[in-house]
Amino acid sequence: MTLTTAKWSLEDYHRMIEVGLLASRQVELLNGEIIDMPPEGPEHAQISTDAADYLRQLLGQKALVRDAKPITIKETNSEPEPDLAKLIGIEIAYNRREKTKTRVCYASKGFSDKRAGKETEERIKRE
Repeated sequence: MTLTTAKWSLEDYHRMIEVGLLASRQVELLNGEIIDMPPEGPEHAQISTDAADYLRQLLGQKALVRDAKPITIKETNSEPEPDLAKLIGIEIAYNRREKTKTRVCYASKGFSDKRAGKETEERIKRE
């Protein structure tokens, strides 16, 4: 017997958020699948904060550095919440999930792989 997972659209995911279905869970939509995310530890939180502060200082007004905020990627039916994302051309409409001319240049999500006993990193690169 082959098992198939249910795929969720961005609209489904946003509706679940609106009605509070996911309120008590830390999740992300990745390629149409709702993924449970592990809690962030204190070391991870500090490294993310330090990196975001450094990038903001380095980039100034050239780009927006967002930390731990959702990014809607319609092409992959995803809404990850990367630790850091560098955005160029951000418009206020992005906050309402409307089509904008925003480019996600780099996003990074660190997470612990306790089974392997090491820290790994997932990267999303888009132009």
